Amino acid sequence: MGYPPNLPHPEIGGTQIDFKYDPPSVNYFEINYPLTTFTVISDTNGDLQFYSNGCHVLDTTNQIMENGSPINPGYLFNVYFTTQSSSYPIGQGAIALAKPGTTNLYILFHLRSIYPNGEVLQTELLSSEINMNANNGVGKVVERNTISGDNYYSSNVSAVRHGNGRDWWIVPTDLFGLRYDAYLLTPNGVTEKMTTEIPDPNPAYAAGQIAFSPDGSWFADCNGENQIRLTRFDRCSGTFYNELKYVFPDDTVNVKGVAFSPSSNRMYVSARTRIYQFDLEAADVWASRQTVAVYDGFEYPPGFACTFFQAMLAPDNKIYLTATNGTKFLHIIHAPDSLGQSCMVQQHGLELATFHAFMVPNFPHFRLYDLQGSPCDTLGINGPVSAGKVTKPWESLELFPVPAYDQINLRFSGNLQGAVCAIVDFTGKTIRTETCNGASDVMTFNLAGLPSGMYVMVVYTVDGRTTSKKFQILQ
Repeated sequence: MGYPPNLPHPEIGGTQIDFKYDPPSVNYFEINYPLTTFTVISDTNGDLQFYSNGCHVLDTTNQIMENGSPINPGYLFNVYFTTQSSSYPIGQGAIALAKPGTTNLYILFHLRSIYPNGEVLQTELLSSEINMNANNGVGKVVERNTISGDNYYSSNVSAVRHGNGRDWWIVPTDLFGLRYDAYLLTPNGVTEKMTTEIPDPNPAYAAGQIAFSPDGSWFADCNGENQIRLTRFDRCSGTFYNELKYVFPDDTVNVKGVAFSPSSNRMYVSARTRIYQFDLEAADVWASRQTVAVYDGFEYPPGFACTFFQAMLAPDNKIYLTATNGTKFLHIIHAPDSLGQSCMVQQHGLELATFHAFMVPNFPHFRLYDLQGSPCDTLGINGPVSAGKVTKPWESLELFPVPAYDQINLRFSGNLQGAVCAIVDFTGKTIRTETCNGASDVMTFNLAGLPSGMYVMVVYTVDGRTTSKKFQILQ
């Protein structure tokens, strides 16, 4: 994160946040290009591969990668990248993924705005391919600016893993709010597009934020002036359904940020001076809305309000929010799965090494795998692979009795203090969650009221590990 220094200044430059530590470590680095549009990707060991600001692909030496510029060439590139102090002006306009079925290839998706008639804004979805084996591991862009989608898109793109555990759905937002397009990335590249019409369209002219829940079953779109769209998503078919549309009150201006809790049961929306929480387990989600933070007036430096902007669930299972001005602080939601004030919002809780404003790095929830028991779980991928903080395999995870009737027991070895245990149904919907207290090696779940069928028990630990096991309920 950060700004390149135009003048020597101890608080201007790049900030790197390392989530291998608790609390995360914050360090300074020499940044050469600003980050308005930006995405970052690391390998499975957590080592940086490359990042992009929508104008260039930048390598681990913070230089433009070979063949890494320009991406998004055209009018806006020429206007905004006149000096090193400018960045592509599409907020959530790029996302990087490992190419399915490979170990060294990556695909960078990026939105480019053009003016075909000199007056009509049209945004294309482009992609560029990076080979990280090239140049002794520094990398090279081997394909650049391939058109993957040419609808009229807005300023947001996100991604979620396909239910087969390997491929990805890439979702940009429609400029006029008419539909959602989902592009499927496979080992053969982008192979298909699924389109879901929006029954109550609304233009998405404002630069907000979109997000998928960690379990991939929810999609939130804060891409309008004072509204949010919340829909269900089918990871197998790439379609959206059961849309809910919420219009915020008149005193809420510019709803700009959205993120989900680790269990996917809570949603947080930032509206400059407020942070709202929604309980996605409630019968009436809109009625469950609570204000969990009101801007406390903090400014740094004086005159620069540290209000609320974009949000992102981080690898430590906490949510971090940026500010609407260039400040040195991020806000933290420490316990996002907890209801109400117990979610513990800490305003300006993480001090950065340098100033940063507005955007969070755009990346998907990488610790989402196959949708076990679904029709598209066909590749034999079962649960997580070694990634990030995983240091040892699970010693034991046992469910009994199986099949289950009115209750099921979970037995584990090792310390799962604070882990979230979730029961997920065949469609990927989280049915019930409980937090492990670590006092016993057995937890009991009440299954009363759940229909017969196949379910999955998923355990999310506080250090970022995930494991799951299928079981059957007979009623």
